Amino acid sequence: MMLRILSFVAALLLLAWAQPELSLPFNAGSSGSSRFLNFNGNGQSSIRLYVKQNLSEDVPVNTLVTSVGASQDASNGGKLPFRIDRTTDPKRQFSIDANGNLYTAQPLDREEFPSYKLGIEAYDTNGNIGRLGVEITVTDVNDNAPVPYTVPFPCVFMENTDPNNQPTCEIRAYDRDERQNGPPFDMRVGAGFKYGNFLSVTFDSAGDNGNGSMTVKALQRFDREAEFPGKSISIPIVITDNGGLSSERDVFVVIGDENDNPMQDGRMQIMVNSYMGKLEKTMIGRVYVDDKDDWDLGDKVFVWEESLPGFTLAPNGEITMAAGMATGVYELVAKVTDKKRNEEARGWVKVVVSSLSDNAFQNQGSFRILKGPGGYTSAADFLKTDANGDSPMTKFKEAMAGFLGGTTAINVFSIKEDQADLQTSKTDTVDVRFSAHAGKERNSVLLNGLVAQHKADIEKILGAPIVSVGIDMCKFTLCDNGCQTENTADYAGVVVSANRTVVVGVNAYSKDKCVCPVFDPPPQCEAGVCYNDGVCHNTHPGFFCECRNNQLKGFRCQGTTRSFDGQGYAWFKPMPACTSLNITFQFMTKEPNAMLLFNGPMGRNSSGQNVDYGDFVSIQLIAGVLVADLNFNGRTPTRLDIPKSPKLNDGKWHSVYLTQTGRSLDLVIDNCVDQKEDQSGTADDSMCRRRDRTLDDDERLNIVAPLQIGGLAPLSGQAEYPGNVMIGNGLKGCMRNLYVNHDQYDLATPAIAVKSKEGCGYWGTACDSNSLDSLNYCVHGDCFADADAKIPKCVCDPGFGGDRCDRPIEWIEFGAGGSITYDVSVALMKQASEVGILLIPGKANAGSGQLGFGSVTNGGSVAPYVSTFIEQYAPKAEVNYDNGIRSHIGLNQLRLHDNTSYWYQFNRNPARLTLGVDGVYQTTEILTPYHGQGLNVPINEIRLGSSGNNGFSHDFRGCVGTFRWDHNNLKLTKEQNRDVRAGQRHLRAAATPEPEIISIKDSIGVQEGCSIRTTCAKLGSSFCAGGFICEDFWKGPFCTCPEGAKTILEEKGTLVGCGEMLAVSTMGVTTATIGVVLASLLALLLLILILIIVSMRSTKQIAQDIRPEDLKNENLKHYSMEGGGESGNNRHNISGLRKPVMPMESGDLGPAKIFPASRPVDDRLNSRINDLETDPNTGPYDELRMYNTEGDNVSRLTLDSLESASDETPNGAVDQDSERWGPRFNDYGNRE
Repeated sequence: MMLRILSFVAALLLLAWAQPELSLPFNAGSSGSSRFLNFNGNGQSSIRLYVKQNLSEDVPVNTLVTSVGASQDASNGGKLPFRIDRTTDPKRQFSIDANGNLYTAQPLDREEFPSYKLGIEAYDTNGNIGRLGVEITVTDVNDNAPVPYTVPFPCVFMENTDPNNQPTCEIRAYDRDERQNGPPFDMRVGAGFKYGNFLSVTFDSAGDNGNGSMTVKALQRFDREAEFPGKSISIPIVITDNGGLSSERDVFVVIGDENDNPMQDGRMQIMVNSYMGKLEKTMIGRVYVDDKDDWDLGDKVFVWEESLPGFTLAPNGEITMAAGMATGVYELVAKVTDKKRNEEARGWVKVVVSSLSDNAFQNQGSFRILKGPGGYTSAADFLKTDANGDSPMTKFKEAMAGFLGGTTAINVFSIKEDQADLQTSKTDTVDVRFSAHAGKERNSVLLNGLVAQHKADIEKILGAPIVSVGIDMCKFTLCDNGCQTENTADYAGVVVSANRTVVVGVNAYSKDKCVCPVFDPPPQCEAGVCYNDGVCHNTHPGFFCECRNNQLKGFRCQGTTRSFDGQGYAWFKPMPACTSLNITFQFMTKEPNAMLLFNGPMGRNSSGQNVDYGDFVSIQLIAGVLVADLNFNGRTPTRLDIPKSPKLNDGKWHSVYLTQTGRSLDLVIDNCVDQKEDQSGTADDSMCRRRDRTLDDDERLNIVAPLQIGGLAPLSGQAEYPGNVMIGNGLKGCMRNLYVNHDQYDLATPAIAVKSKEGCGYWGTACDSNSLDSLNYCVHGDCFADADAKIPKCVCDPGFGGDRCDRPIEWIEFGAGGSITYDVSVALMKQASEVGILLIPGKANAGSGQLGFGSVTNGGSVAPYVSTFIEQYAPKAEVNYDNGIRSHIGLNQLRLHDNTSYWYQFNRNPARLTLGVDGVYQTTEILTPYHGQGLNVPINEIRLGSSGNNGFSHDFRGCVGTFRWDHNNLKLTKEQNRDVRAGQRHLRAAATPEPEIISIKDSIGVQEGCSIRTTCAKLGSSFCAGGFICEDFWKGPFCTCPEGAKTILEEKGTLVGCGEMLAVSTMGVTTATIGVVLASLLALLLLILILIIVSMRSTKQIAQDIRPEDLKNENLKHYSMEGGGESGNNRHNISGLRKPVMPMESGDLGPAKIFPASRPVDDRLNSRINDLETDPNTGPYDELRMYNTEGDNVSRLTLDSLESASDETPNGAVDQDSERWGPRFNDYGNRE
């Protein structure tokens, strides 16, 4: 390969030589096709060129530095694209375009990088690398003003000292520019100096060896504790270098302290954060007593007066806490003696020790506060209280709790001084890390997103600028490809003291890790693998997520669908910082304008004291047309749109694929399956696809803000989103199946959701079941439908089939030479194919075998085909198109295991090939039409287990439980009575079954069942113990909890126990069903009301007034006559009403007892009352009845009235029962 210098802007020194070189390609180890054309046989050899050039540091951005080109030979005729090795350009200050033009991309700073040795690279698909070295020397310009400083530093004038006895201080200056742009300096005092009565400041041009300096002298005695001038005096100095560049900076004179003030008792609180409860032995602060003096520590002696084990006190007041101190509150008291003033005071110390879990640490929010001019002087400023006793820390915690709502507890666990990299310099910062807990830890996406959203408000609370939200180490990294910020901590403590308040924080730090931070399936269960409390089962190797909620249809228990009302949004984790990006999702709306997806800065700040993130990606719908914008390195964004596409706001589901590989961009809608071809076979994909290249070669998006879908969150203050991002229009519709770099996002649990909910509310009742067996129409599958559609669509879970995904699969086993051949009665799509196979590989043929195979029969010659197979246990696929082009794809790093179930998926369309296993292992191959020809495969015959004369040569040996082709569940045996529906479009009540479009033509060497499949029945009842049950999943048998029982999971998500049965069970009663039930109840209530009215009318007619002629004397009694109401009294005896207790037959238990054994106690009273009321010799009763009192018509008898009746006992014996009743009954018991 030849590399040639085309042109450059200044004189260059060119050196070149040839040497063998073994180098890995840029995308080594990753899946996907290369971005470059092949070299013609030029192997592992390249020519290195070095270019030397000078650039001024004030050169404008987008200045052409040089131009390079690369080619193999004259016959090739094509150019090879270039990129910059970012390890040689960590701050992305240069860019090279597709034509080899090298530009400046960011401002240069000689004081930070005086020179560069850029590595320019070109690649081809064979792995050849061409390198060009460009060495740039940055020349100086006068762009740095002089900076003053004092000698000595600091300059100190003691209080209570005569001015003549004070030393003098000298103010000198330094300049970061080279000597010709530096001294001699001219200095003068700024106009804002207000301490002329205290200090004399004079300039001496000969001072500092001719560089120029100023002399500072005291003019009067100082009192450090006085309000004016205070503990330090600032002197504004206007300083100018010999090039005329000037600036105004402050220098400070410190007023020294003497022990001239009394001390008093003091109280302090020390908040200790122990990382994982393992804080090592740490000095946690100094005992505080109230004393205006600051420098009198040497005069004080500290001893414990009340102490606790684990705390030691040094004579200078420093408190040391032992390692591993338990969480809790510790109260301590120290006695402080001032030896010079002969005074004593007490210092009360409250130590609050709390443990910080690793989960809380990893879910931290963070921000960096400016330290220096315009910001904090030290980390202690974050803790200092105002007149109301509030500090910036307490105000921040209150504000964050308000943003989060509820009873969220905010814990600031680390405050630490550090430095942040800016574009052309470094700046001092105070790093603050915090966590939020509300039942569970709130994640970093939410915390950092809220700080970014309310940044302007939080800066007012802090009283200082925020340099950056989040502590990101990937903005300026030496990582050439992917990058991830890794937060770590040790067990040391970082002490920040503001006298009364001390925080012992976690010693946390961040570093960059050179990896592409995408989901990499672990070999076994790990924390966070399964979402939404899914149970993780180890499959040795690998894992399987059991989703206890049937609404979660992701393979890792993710929610798949989310809906928005046009004014909402939802936050998710940001895009990974990788040099390749693959975004795919589906959306549905009827509105022409909508923000679908945005990930980028929540407000821009181009000031020199802020880390400015300009990278972003946005996908919008503008006037019904899909538009994608990507901005790398903060420069002009690249826009991709498809103006010829049909309007996408038609209420139907549309798929979006946005791919970035290096500098290549590809936007595809609806998989391009409807692309047109002319009579010559030339394909026109302009209606569904747009390809382009980025304007510069910065291939990695650096984003720390949350990914926002469905809309954008409003920002505080004057913050704004990038100008080409549509702000006002959110999505009024739904989004589903969002994947980023093959990682499916969990749409069920966003970090925050505003006016958005899980599921889709715009397809009406199409997916409602109206039955008790399932909440969804698709019992074991994912249901979706177009807006207002009545025809749902089901995507069945592996292991289920049928119209509603309600039929478990039945396995078949392939023997030697076994295969199934299918007839295709209706032409399938030529542009796309989707294949799904649930299989168990056997040990035969070394784990190799043909799976699904589709082709067109044409007399036995080689024909276009789609072939899916495993080769030495590696899943692969191959497509031979009708134009002779062949594509292949494979998961070469994955090895399947025999006797284990796998869900194999292969999709192909004109834009890409995708191969996946179990929904977690995936790879994609980007396709480009060859000279405009379409990539078609006509299919009229499908085989399972054998490819015939074409495709892979080995027959499959193993078991198959499901075989799908283009959404059709194909029969596995002729006896299976399964309806096969094209595209799984199921009517709720179809009058007649749809005809099968794919039917079995021939089946040989296949038997029902699977001898190599492990099941619960084979394992036996003893396989699961401890309250678990064995259940056969499509992935295999696993021990789990009974349906409805609460699962108890350990840290890695595996099952350790079963809790109580949940009180609520899922019932498939939908909104429509509820409406019918309510209508029925209303009708029933109306009917009851009518019956009540009719009944009341009938009763009124019967209960008429009594006519006068019906009144008879015998029907009425005149109660005005004394005793008139007593002749109709009833005679009664309660004994006649008592239910007798029958004696039991004694049997062998002895003689029967007579019940009751004695006379009831009330019989005698009742007998007396009866005789009294029925004695014919008595006159009218002296009883008064009050009939005008409601409820008081009961006859009243007193014990005294009982004397009027006689009840003699036999033989004059005394009634023994009455004696037990008390004195008032004695006369009654003894009366004869």
